[in-house]
Amino acid sequence: MLTALNVDVFADIDGRRCRLVEDRQVFTNGRVRPRPHIPTSLAEKLKRGEDLRAALARAMAEELGIREYHILSDFTETTETKQSQSFPGLESEYRVFKVDVLIDGSEVKDEYQERQPDKTTYFAWE
Repeated sequence: MLTALNVDVFADIDGRRCRLVEDRQVFTNGRVRPRPHIPTSLAEKLKRGEDLRAALARAMAEELGIREYHILSDFTETTETKQSQSFPGLESEYRVFKVDVLIDGSEVKDEYQERQPDKTTYFAWE
């Protein structure tokens, strides 16, 4: 069973609480994939035996470069069954944890980027 962590990232900007969303992915070949329907700010697979707080710190640092944040909610757990994207017709079971975090004002940027060899993912506030 795959274990994942979903994170909603919030910040207080100009007197209102804003949520970070994955806006788009731009591939090295120039193709752009809009990402308007991603349900949480971040999703990260946990490494075998990894603690939830360690996975959260890794996701925030790797995907957004953020190191200062406060956990707003307890980690909640659900189990989901989905069709495998790699193997159509095969169902996979996922253990999914969810948490909300509030980042410090010093960490707020207009846009965040996660660079990977094949693409750059852009995040923006809503």
